[in-house]
Parts: sequence; structure tokens; C-alpha cells
Amino acid sequence: MSAMELEPQTKTSQRSAPDTVRLTTAQALVRFLNQQYIDVDGEVTPFVEGIFAIFGHGNVLGLGEALQEDPGHLNVYQGHNEQGMASTAIAYSRQLYRHKIFAVTASAGPGSANFVTAAGNAYVNNIPILFLPADTFATRQPDPVLQQIEVDGSATTTTNDTLKPVSKYWDRVERPEQLMSALLKAFEVLTNPAMAGPVTIALPQDTEAQAFDYPRSFFKKRVHVVKRIQPSAAELAEATRLIKASSYPVLIVGGGAKFSEAGPAIEAFSDQLKIPIVETPTGKSTVSSAFANNMGGTGVLGTAAANDVIAKADLIIGAGTRYTDFTTASKTAIDPEKTHIININLNRMQSYKFDGFPVVADVRDTLTQLTNALSGYESGFTDLVDIKAAWQKERNRLAHTNYDAPDFTPEVKNQFSPETLAEYAAKLKTHFTQTEAVIAVNDTIDPDSIMVAAAGSLPGDVQRIWDPVEPNTYHMEYGYSMMGYEVPAALGVKLAEPDKESYALVGDGSFIMLHSELVTALQYHKKINILVFDNSGFASINNLQMAQGSNSYLTEFRTADHDILTIDFAKIAEGYGAKTYHANDRESLIAALEDAKKQTVSTLIDIKVLPKTMTQGYGQSWWRVGVSEVSDNPKVQKAYRAIQEGIDQAFKYYEKTAKGAINMVVKVGVIGTGAMGRAHIDRLTNVLNGAKVVAVTDINQEAAKAAVRDFKLDAKVYPDDTSLLQDPDIDAVFVVSFGGAHEATVLKALDTDKFIFTEKPLATTLEGAKRIVDKEMGKPRKVIQVGFMRRYDEGIHALKTQLDSGIIGTPLVVRASHINPDVAANYSNEMAITDTLIHEIDEMHWLLDDDYASIQITYPRQSSKVNNEGLRDPQLATLTTKKGVVIQVLVHVTAQYGYEVKLEVVGETGELKLPDYGFAPIVRTQATQQTAMETSWVKRFLQAYNTEVQEFIDQVAKNESPIGPSAWDGYIAAVTAEAGIRSQKDQEPVLINVAATPAFYQKKQAVKA
Repeated sequence: MSAMELEPQTKTSQRSAPDTVRLTTAQALVRFLNQQYIDVDGEVTPFVEGIFAIFGHGNVLGLGEALQEDPGHLNVYQGHNEQGMASTAIAYSRQLYRHKIFAVTASAGPGSANFVTAAGNAYVNNIPILFLPADTFATRQPDPVLQQIEVDGSATTTTNDTLKPVSKYWDRVERPEQLMSALLKAFEVLTNPAMAGPVTIALPQDTEAQAFDYPRSFFKKRVHVVKRIQPSAAELAEATRLIKASSYPVLIVGGGAKFSEAGPAIEAFSDQLKIPIVETPTGKSTVSSAFANNMGGTGVLGTAAANDVIAKADLIIGAGTRYTDFTTASKTAIDPEKTHIININLNRMQSYKFDGFPVVADVRDTLTQLTNALSGYESGFTDLVDIKAAWQKERNRLAHTNYDAPDFTPEVKNQFSPETLAEYAAKLKTHFTQTEAVIAVNDTIDPDSIMVAAAGSLPGDVQRIWDPVEPNTYHMEYGYSMMGYEVPAALGVKLAEPDKESYALVGDGSFIMLHSELVTALQYHKKINILVFDNSGFASINNLQMAQGSNSYLTEFRTADHDILTIDFAKIAEGYGAKTYHANDRESLIAALEDAKKQTVSTLIDIKVLPKTMTQGYGQSWWRVGVSEVSDNPKVQKAYRAIQEGIDQAFKYYEKTAKGAINMVVKVGVIGTGAMGRAHIDRLTNVLNGAKVVAVTDINQEAAKAAVRDFKLDAKVYPDDTSLLQDPDIDAVFVVSFGGAHEATVLKALDTDKFIFTEKPLATTLEGAKRIVDKEMGKPRKVIQVGFMRRYDEGIHALKTQLDSGIIGTPLVVRASHINPDVAANYSNEMAITDTLIHEIDEMHWLLDDDYASIQITYPRQSSKVNNEGLRDPQLATLTTKKGVVIQVLVHVTAQYGYEVKLEVVGETGELKLPDYGFAPIVRTQATQQTAMETSWVKRFLQAYNTEVQEFIDQVAKNESPIGPSAWDGYIAAVTAEAGIRSQKDQEPVLINVAATPAFYQKKQAVKA
């Protein structure tokens, strides 16, 4: 290449063909963004408003140069924190119903890593935003560059890979021409109401600056039309039928309703049909709080009015809601026994929640058509005026709570003593309650002002007691509840609606975390108002902590000598250049608010409020949290029991059962209530989802009754397996009896339509296992799963994944050990094969996907620790496969030192080894190193058992064949074990001959009609 060719080119001196234009990747990107438009209900507007940027070495010379040279109509702002400016962009799009977006760019490395939290926010809330993080060099020539992470296993992994899980679409443009397909895919996602969310296009810094002859057609004006998806005739007919059949329907207004701009349609629907509405945090202000049938926020943060009508509802109509735990009170607010569900949502997955009837369509147009279809219908609610009036009376009380009153009791009761509250009052120099302050703000600012909140205790307050009269003036981010969102979001709201005042209601903890975009607001003369509610702590988490029995711990802001921390937030903002105020009572707060309205510069009001004076729950306010199951604190023990009681009341649902009808759980019968049977009952009842034990039996009837009593089962005790199997309500049976009884029970179960989970062995004889296989193959599909749980162990499964990838080439040798500290007195020599080695027999067959050719058992030197007559220990099993792999398994069941399994696979080009199991720390002291070991299989394979059983339940719930170890796998294990027992007699190799796997067990079985 000549020196002339190495010179930089300009667009005017380019050698491009007439139908192309030579641009750098960054220039092409900027030009493309300028040409994206959106059509919403016939109104066409530019879709990309601009770009927020923090320039560094990864983007300043590529994208920065392109923007400096020709930004087009894009407004380019300098941000001051990557998470902050992305939050501003998110709030901007959210406030404009997702009709416009900002892009954001940051330098490679830590700058782009700061996008991750904001991207999670956008993902959860379905808000479009375009992330343009700079990346390392596509050529890799200077690697590792400044701020580059190096991953041993992949040179393609960079910091920007952290954005993959929080992006609806993610791409890395490593060549200029890749930009075209990447952007087309990106804008499909950004403009799709059903799938909208964050998009990441990572830009390697060398690629940004590299030129390419782009087709001019790529930069044509593109109009992305947002279609309002209409409900089908069938969807309308069924939704109409369900509403007409109900007496007390309630409409939940979610974020999808707001983004559909469905407010007028909701009011018409509710007014004509006398159906009350309740609101999620995102849905609030879709309809005015003054609307007569608007009962306010629902769920954990709900009003008494909203939760009253939800409790009475026999039909819930979800309009664009995701049914989060705060909306449904962790699925306790909706009674599935009496309440039907209709879900109107553009997102098909969301429309299927709660096993509701799905209407995959636009909320506004669906409700309009339902209003017309339901002419003449009215709900049975006749007391909505009284319900709402009662709540307004409570709101008025909260507006006048008085710390100085003789009978004052904080809203959050029985947590802080009067002395502790007095300490806060003295230190913060305030007697102001938070509810009084919030309502004072609501009643003082202009009705068209926009309130922003996100985290802490304020979301609960505003969801209950903030009354937004004007539409879209309540901007709550409670999907991700991201601390630090409030201040940058207030700027985003101001950019979206510059003629309205924007107020960030933010706690002191959240303000401390992130407020850098206050500087951006001041820098660009975009007035925002920040109201810092300072109670010196992470108050909402302190409430949660103490409500669940714990003592206050690291949730108050106290100094090292336990003094309450005091911060002058007004002085901080004053240093930036904002107009600031202090407020510690209603009068000073109102005066500050009134003066702030007159200002043209951003303002901050430092409001000192007392802890424990925020609102508390009203009605449906149970929230499932992870309370410690083991604690020395009696209060925590009590809280744990209360959580378990709540779980018992919660809605548990699954898909269709084997009977083909909608059901919430798989009904299980357990045959055998010994140690293993009780373990399965425990996990089915207390650990896993989607199953209920409804029947038990055991040869020892007292043991069966004890299981029902101990696990508090609502289950029938049957005298034997035959009578249990005749119960038509049972969907699946667990055969956990004595091994010798398995064959007879499984054969009888095959005469029913039940699914069967049987612990190993499938049968104690080869002939018995064959009888089961033959009988199952006479059914339309597989119904049996055998309890070989090793396949479900995370470590073993990961090892198989690596083996299947070919990372060590063809496997040649396998070495394994199965170690027990000791065995029961009735443990025989044959049980070393049928009870112990049997696990490795199935595991190796599955791991290698190879049939066995022979097995040989040899006896090393006898251990002196053996006390069982006739037992040889240890034993060495050598198996060969038909492909020639040699497997050696050491079975040592009296090893004394602990329980462990070992596994190592030697391949042509490497080795795979199962890591040592355990969570105990390694202790090094006095020239020794030691760590604790497991003593039994129970804890070692607890996760594997849970995963195995959950998968089985999931398949039954879907009315699909089990996909775990089959009866044929059990038969292969029986054949191999029988050969092993023969080898024990003379320690000679025994050939293994198994027929080819029948077609019945090779293919995935179809769902039975």
C-alpha cells in the first residue's frame, strides 16, 4: 500500500460510487440515527432526540469526532455519571410514552460497566434506550489496552459482555459493514411496544474510526409504524363472557395501559360498567385520582380502598400489568378459588400469568371494544363512593399526624422506642412526620407538575397518599426500584416536558448514592426541583429488618460512636450552584415550595423528617421475604413461622395437568414413608413448586400417619398401594418403598393413567426390570422416571457439558470413587453393587453415551474396619464400554473419614476432573491444612434431588413424558448390576449384552391428546 493510500480521506475527496458514501462507522451511526422516525396514531416525529455522552479514550476520537463534525438534529449533552445520564435517558423516554429515545455513550471499561444498573432498570420497565459503549480493539493488535479486562477462557469477552443479560438486543460491531444489520435489528426492538427495552451496540474503538462505502439507501428516512394490535373475535367473545358472568370485576391499570395512553378508554369502561380501577406503581396517573371509580394503588403499597375491592373481586382484568409481588402481595391478594383472570397485554408471556385468559392486544382499543360489547352490564359494586371516602378520611389523618400530640404513635409501630425517636427529633432538629410532608408537597405544587420517585419508603407513601389529578404526572420507577434514579430522572422528565415543573422525591440514602446529573441540569439550564427527605438512614430496609424480628443493624446512619449522622444536603447543592432551602415543618416546607416555583435555576429542599412516620400496610400487604430459618432470636423464629403461614395461603399455579384441565398443582401420592419417602414429602411440600402430596401409604400405617402429621399434610392415608393407585385425583405417584416392593407397585401403577417416579432400583431382578419395560412400551408414551439423581448434580452435569463439547477429545479412561464412612448392619456384599455402584453404573452410561461390554469386580486387601459378615471392602469395579473406554470405580463403604464421590475423565487431549465438594473453609494452621467433609449423601446431593424432582413435576404439570432417567435406563442398570454380582463370585470379567435401545425410548414422546 502506498503512502498516498494511507492518508486520511474526506467525504468530498472520496472514491465512492455515486450510490455510496464513504463514512467512518461512527459517522454512519450518527447519520442513521438522524433518519429514524416513529409513527404513532398517524403522527410522525423523529425517534432519536439526542445522545448523552461521557467521552474517554474509547469513544472521543470516533463517535465524539463524528458528533462534533455533524450531529444533525441530535441534541448532545455531556453527562457526569454513566448510570446517571442513562437514567436521564430512560426517564425521558418513559415520560413520552416510549415515543422518543436518547442514546448514551461511554468509554471502554469502567465507564461502560456503569451502564449495567441502568440497563437493568430499562429492561425491567420495558423502556427503549440505545447504549453505545466503546469497546476494545477489534483487531486486538494493542491488547491489552488501558481499562481492558482479560478473560483466560475467551479473547472475545470484554466489559461490555456484562450488558448482555440486561439488553433486549446486544451486538458488537467489529467491521464497519456490520453496523447496517445491527442497527436495523436494534431499531426493530426499540420501536416494538411488546418487546421494547435496552439495546446495546458495542463499538470497538478502531472500528468506530474505520471507513466504509455505505449504500446511500441505508440513510433514507425510515418511519417505524407502531401498530395497535387488535383483539381477535375469539378473545373479545371470551373476555365479554367472563365479565358478564362476574359480579365484582376489578380492573388493574398497569404500565402497559399508560404506554397505550388508555386513560380515556379506561374511564369510559369503568364509568359505564361500574367497574372500579386500581393502579400499579407504573400505571398510576393513567387515570386522574379524582376519577370517582379510581381506588388508588393496589397491593403491598396499596390504599385500603384498592385492597378492599381486590379482596371482593371475582374477576381481575389486568390491563398491561406484570403482576409483580408488590401488586399481588406475593400472590396472596388474589384468591384463585373464586377469582378469574383476564390479561390484556401486548406481551404474550405477560398475558399468560396467573393462568388467566390471555388477550394479546392493545389495552386502549381492547377496552373500547369491550365497553361497546358490554352495553347494559353493570357490576355489583354499589359502595364505591363510600369506600373511596373512607380512604380520603384516612389520608386526611395522615396529613395531620403530630409528633407533639400526647397520644402520638408512629405509623410504623413497635420498632423504635420513644427515647430513640426523641433522639432523632433532637439530632435532626425536627418534629416533622413523613406523611405530613409528602401530602403537603402534593397539595402545594402545581397540578401539572411531575413527581418522580423510585426507592426507599417514599414509593409506599406516594403510591398510597399522592393524588395525581393530571394525567402522566406520576413518574414512579418501581420495577427495578433503582436507588439513585430520582435526580437524573427528574432531568429526563424536564427534557421531555420542559414547560412543566419536575420534582424528584428522594430519600437521603438514594440521594447520596447518585445525584451527579444535578450538575448536568445546572450546566444546561434545565430547572429541576429536588426534595430530599432526610431521616438519616435506609429507613425502608430498617422497617423491613425490624418487622421480621431482627435488630436494627447497619440500616441507620450512625457514626462509629453511635451518634446519628447529620448531613446538610442543602449545602451540598448550594456548592453546585442550586437554590436551596431547609424545612423541618409544614410551614417552612410550603414556603420553600412556593419560592422554588419562582426560581429559574434548579432547587433543592432539605426536608428533615422523623423515621417510622411513613405509611404502613393497608389490607393486602403481605410480602414474601427470605427470613432466616435458623436463628437464636425468638423474634426471627416467630417471623419465619409467619412467612411460612403466608406461603401456605399464596397462589401456587402450574400449567395443565394430565387431566387436561387448568389446575394449580400436581397431586402426588407417596408410596413408602421411610427416610427417603419423608425426604421427598418434605421437598414436595416445603421446597419445590407445583406439587401437593394428597395421599400416602406405607406397610407401617403408623409411619404413614406420622408423615401426614409431621408435615401438616392435607392428605389421605391409604391402607396399601393398590387402594392409593385407584384414587382418580392423583396425577403422579412416588414409589419410595422397600426396593423389593418396587416392581409390583410400578406394574400396578402402569395399569392407571398416572405418571410414576420410582426410586432405584427399578426392580431387584433383571426379569422384573424387563417386565416393567415391556409393559410401559404398551402405553402411548413414557410415564416412568427412575431416581438416578447423579445426572442432576451441578458439578457432574457441568463436567458432561465440557466432555460433550470435545474440549478433551475422545474419552479414553474414567476413574471414579464412591466413598462412605460406614454402612448399616444389614448391608451385604451384593449391596455394594445394587445400592452403591448402581449410581456409577447409570452415571457412566449417561456420561459417555456408550453401552457396557463387560464388568469385573476385584477385591483389594480387606479393610479391618469391616464388621458385616460376608462383606468385602473395598471393591474395585472395572467396566469396559463397546467403544473401548475403560472405567475404574473404587467402592469403599467403610472408609471412616467421610462421604465423597470422585470423578476424572482422561481424554486424548486433556482431562476433566470433578472438583472437591464442600463449603467448609480450608484451615491452615501450625504447619497443617484441613477442611471439614460431608458424612453422608444427604447434603452432598440435596440440590440434585431437588432439581430431579422439580423437573419431573414440571413435566407432569405440562402433561408431557418425563425426560429424566427412563425405565430403559433402569433396565440397563439392572443388567449391569446382575453381571457385577456374578463377577463378585470369582472376580472374573462378565460380558454384558444389552439389546439396542427400543425406538420407544429413543424419541421424545408426544403429549397425549
